[in-house]
Amino acid sequence: MIKGQSDWGKKEWRIAARTARDKVSLTQDQYDEATRHLIADIIEPMKMKPLVALYWPIGNEFDTRRLLETLAQRGIKTALPRVSIDGNGLYFHAWQWGEPLENSKFSLSEPYNDISTLCTPTLVMMPLLAFDETGTRLGYGAGHYDRTLEGRNVMKVGIAFDEQRTAMPLPSFDHDIKMDAVLTPSGISRFK
Repeated sequence: MIKGQSDWGKKEWRIAARTARDKVSLTQDQYDEATRHLIADIIEPMKMKPLVALYWPIGNEFDTRRLLETLAQRGIKTALPRVSIDGNGLYFHAWQWGEPLENSKFSLSEPYNDISTLCTPTLVMMPLLAFDETGTRLGYGAGHYDRTLEGRNVMKVGIAFDEQRTAMPLPSFDHDIKMDAVLTPSGISRFK
């Protein structure tokens, strides 16, 4: 758990969150447990099979590759985000395990920019640096997910290590979207 201070701004929280996240090392069993929670606690209770948007991991983010592979094995359609060139958010492209990715100008692995694969996911799973008990998500500061998901009727789920949680309220602004839940290896935390 991240221990912060009430007078911290987002900059201080990001530093502490990166430090906490960078110390985490999960076993394959813990990744498998997170995958089990995703399927049993989020996807199976949904009325219909969702189109699940995940992300391709960078750095020390929670590694989503096992999730992507397992969803493909179960016949669940997936998508990956692509950062818009104009900086107005993300576009989601249908993508299945094993399809090629390209390196973007943001040093991300993204699906190819093909208009025929554009899609609208029903479940968006987001990376984050920290989260609190109210569903506030601290991201990297670019606001891509906030701009993209503002006003959308989509289930918003963060993906994190348990160590990225804080009991203190994170700073947020009106444009910061709240998450519906967070998936960690120990289970699902719901906020709404």
